[in-house]
Amino acid sequence: MRATPWLKSGCTAAIAAAAWLSAQAGWAQASPFRGLWVGSAALDAVNEVTIPLDANNVPIAPDPEVPTPTFDRADLRLLIHVNGAGQASLLKDAAILNRVYGQSTNDLPVAAGENDLALVTDPRLYAEYPVQPAMRYASAVFDFGDAKATEALDAIVETAAREAVAFTTNATLDVSTQGARVQARNDAIALIEPLLTTIAAQADVAEEFNRFLLEFDSAALTAIIADTSDPVVATLTASAAQVRDQSFYGDTRAVEMVAGVVAAVDAAPVADRYRAAHSTASAYADVQNLYQRFISGSLMGVGVLFGATAWKIFKNAAGVRNRFVVGGKSLAVPNEDIAGQLFLARPDVKTSFMVYDSAPEGKAESISFVLDSTVLVFARKANPTRRDPSFMKTFRLMNKWMVPGSYIREDGRAEVAKFDWSEDVRVTNSGAVIRLNVS
Repeated sequence: MRATPWLKSGCTAAIAAAAWLSAQAGWAQASPFRGLWVGSAALDAVNEVTIPLDANNVPIAPDPEVPTPTFDRADLRLLIHVNGAGQASLLKDAAILNRVYGQSTNDLPVAAGENDLALVTDPRLYAEYPVQPAMRYASAVFDFGDAKATEALDAIVETAAREAVAFTTNATLDVSTQGARVQARNDAIALIEPLLTTIAAQADVAEEFNRFLLEFDSAALTAIIADTSDPVVATLTASAAQVRDQSFYGDTRAVEMVAGVVAAVDAAPVADRYRAAHSTASAYADVQNLYQRFISGSLMGVGVLFGATAWKIFKNAAGVRNRFVVGGKSLAVPNEDIAGQLFLARPDVKTSFMVYDSAPEGKAESISFVLDSTVLVFARKANPTRRDPSFMKTFRLMNKWMVPGSYIREDGRAEVAKFDWSEDVRVTNSGAVIRLNVS
């Protein structure tokens, strides 16, 4: 590690880890150091900034070019990312995520290549990747800090100092006796403490935004859908401005939500205004990114079930076959295992070949596919619970879904082993499925 001037005189650098996501050999212009480096810097000497006095009270300034050895050594963990141009950046934390985690081809797990690994420093982006046991590295000793929390603390300290100065410099303040001074102190606390409590409460922008969401209810949405100039818009705008202005954070989410809903309704045809209003409002109200997490599969999985005819149309479509090219020609035919890669969140893709006979009893059979040219896109969970919002679920008696037993054959000459099972398949959430008809 190359030491910068501030580090050169005070530490012995020892980056002791290999690079993650190192450069490909074929990239001629990429830096050979490209990737994530995790290591440590050993601090064993410091530049003294104090000027001590000798026995004769004469200031003796140490030579800043000569660092003073420390009694012990401090090891500082550092995360450094080097981009393709060779530019290095210090990181607070980083997670290494696999874009193809959980995928399989011909029932074999897909091995992650270099291009399948992503270095993520923003936790808000975790939901865009499959759920996985990821590797995360952090540097506790090199923490950039939370700027907003620092701002909140600064606001409280500055207010306390300003009010304390104003209180104590009041010419009429009586501090002539011990009792008067105690009373003055109590009066100062009673005056200043509520101001600081208010600042701290207003710093909780999440709570204030939640309060605004309770005000922006379905009745307000209905009024906006009917008329975007309804008085409720002005009321919500005023409340949104209060959320923005009452805190030094300047939280604009509420203002943007009102403006976004109104703009979406104005831009939508009359028949689509309901959907436009609710979809836009839900996007702003989804403070936990539940929708994105649902789509990405971190909360729920996504399943795609093709009917036999629908799958035939899909896999032979030019737009699909062109995504699977062999030798420069679109000859490859996609299968269910890899078809999921064409979709957002890489859903589990299956095809139904179940058939039924629509002919009445005694007539020639008339066999048809149950789904045929239908495609179902639905929410699912590999290990469902009684409360998750999956489209369909199979219910069984607890601990009795497959019970071994035996019975005596009718002729009484043998004992036959058996299994008794329970099964109840139900649609549990009809709103979690979309039916598409392919032609």
